[in-house]
Order: sequence, then C-alpha cells, then structure tokens
Amino acid sequence: MNHEPEFGSWCDFTTLEKSVEYDGLHLGEYTFHVKAKTRANQVSTEAVRSFSVTSGGIAPKEMVSFTVISSSASVNQGDALKLTATVLYSDGTSEDVSNRTECRWTSKNPSIAAVDASGSVRGVAQGTAEITVSYSGYEASASIEVLPGGR
Repeated sequence: MNHEPEFGSWCDFTTLEKSVEYDGLHLGEYTFHVKAKTRANQVSTEAVRSFSVTSGGIAPKEMVSFTVISSSASVNQGDALKLTATVLYSDGTSEDVSNRTECRWTSKNPSIAAVDASGSVRGVAQGTAEITVSYSGYEASASIEVLPGGR
C-alpha cells in the first residue's frame, strides 16, 4: 500500500543540508522526490529516494541498476514501440519509472526515431537510432532499428 504524505516547502540558503520529519507513516513503500532550485527558480538537480517502512523499522532502498526494456529492437516506419525504464532496488524489488517526470527520454537521431516523455518511440525513417533515458543520475540506452513501413 502506498501512502503519499504531504510536505511543505522550505527555503534556507545558509546550508546544503535539510531534514524533514513526518510522524504517522504506515507500513509500506515511500518515494520522495527532491528538486533543488536556484534563486532564479531553475531546476539545478533532482533526486529520488525510496524506502520501506516495515515492522522492524525503516529500510532505505538504494538503486542498484537501471535498465531500458523493449519487447522488440525494431519498429516499422510510422508505427510506435513502448520502451520501459526499470529501476532495480537493493531489496530486490523493481519499479517501472517510465512515466515519472524525472525520466528524461531522448533520441540521438530523431529524424530516424522520435521518443516522447513516456518512452513511446515512433519510427520516422528507415535506419537505426539510439534512445537514451536518464533517471536519478543513472542512464540506459536501447538501439532501435526502424524498418520500412509495410502499408
């Protein structure tokens, strides 16, 4: 069961360290998203931390790997293929983070294959393109071949 506690904002430019206290957490999985911004309100860094609250206490979950998964390495021109960004945590659990706003999907050759913010790749022209996703300091890539359209 996931619970989403609400936290307020804080601002203190004299220190680089902040702590948040929250009483009343239930047993379950929690993920905190932190964005540090400059005074001009531009995002300078983002971090995601997950942990589990168990009857034995709080157990932090550290990311141990990050992969991009595809059901196929090719897509026809004009068609779409969904890629999945998956995090593996130190406790053995995994999570699909493809649709998280912290995921940044890019195509190194968008004239061959374009990718949207959720990891959906559209074949534009015949050729091969590398699709890269970054998340919480990790990066993963997939090589996607665009085949001639069959229509």
